[in-house]
Amino acid sequence: MGYQVIARKYRPQRFSDVVGQEHVTHTLSRAIEQKRIAHAYLFCGPRGTGKTTIARIFAKCLNCTGGPKVDFDDNDFRCQEIADGRSLDVQEIDAASNRGIDEIRGLRETVKYAPASSKFKIYIIDEVHMLTKEAFNALLKTLEEPPEHVKFMFATTEPEKILLTILSRCQRFDLRRIPAALIVKHLAHIANLEKVKVDPAALYAIARGAEGAMRDAESTLDQLISFCGETIEEPDVLSMFGLTAQSQLLELSRAVLAGEIETALYALGLLRECAVVAVPTDGFEGMTICTAYVPAIGADTSAWNLRERLTEVLPPYMMPSRWMAFDALPLNTNGKIDRPRLREQFSAAMAAPDRTEALREHAVILT
Repeated sequence: MGYQVIARKYRPQRFSDVVGQEHVTHTLSRAIEQKRIAHAYLFCGPRGTGKTTIARIFAKCLNCTGGPKVDFDDNDFRCQEIADGRSLDVQEIDAASNRGIDEIRGLRETVKYAPASSKFKIYIIDEVHMLTKEAFNALLKTLEEPPEHVKFMFATTEPEKILLTILSRCQRFDLRRIPAALIVKHLAHIANLEKVKVDPAALYAIARGAEGAMRDAESTLDQLISFCGETIEEPDVLSMFGLTAQSQLLELSRAVLAGEIETALYALGLLRECAVVAVPTDGFEGMTICTAYVPAIGADTSAWNLRERLTEVLPPYMMPSRWMAFDALPLNTNGKIDRPRLREQFSAAMAAPDRTEALREHAVILT
């Protein structure tokens, strides 16, 4: 068998394998146990959270040998047919490419025929919101009173686009974004099976970047394995996907909670890739300092370009006759600007033979 991507290789095959959607899997399991199986279900939620996967597992529970039951045999040939997408009684339809009334009319003609070998004829329609209004209307009567052997399962990321008359005929399940902690735990399990060593901070960075989508996290891990090999560190994730290190976020949060304004602004400047500018606003002797952050634009990081940008973020009365831009403000142990060190840096730059070059050396964009 050829190579399978991680998202497909480790796709959940039963309800107990699904991560972070217990409110859905538990309800469906109880419905099967109590034999309270509806004729139409709607699974909605963000991408990569398990909508189609849960629909497939539900189809296995309904059509397995001796079913409906939750604890089916993984080696059951009917379940294997569904997992491989070759079951005649479970049809998966992509509504994005089969969205017209003619396709729905064809579906209406097939629902009246009995299943080939299973108990139910199941239609899984993915991205159902892509159906046209006419197609939805053509489906209404069939959806309201389908034959006893027919079950509909719809999946969508945009339930608000579905007609209310369709929604009222379905049992709706809203899938949630998966918490980062659960994604980290699942990725660590996959990494162990793949014999790949992944730094915990790297796993957390992947989980944050996935924004609650397990499939996105698994695809990212797959790409990182190709990029890094058998060892993955946090800097690898940050450099590849442009994410922010957890330590930077924690430092910014700490500074905000501690009320360290200058440290917090400096940390924010690092995160936003801005220029840090220290401005003595009423003469260098008085040392009243305004710390401003100038967004980086283009490759011109000269002091004069920063001065032009500074006029966009500071009011005219705060613009000094002499100013200095620093790539990193000197801070003391209390997280405040170290004013003596700042005065020394500024004085040295102003006394340099080539003052323009001295300013340019300090006027850099933080990365």
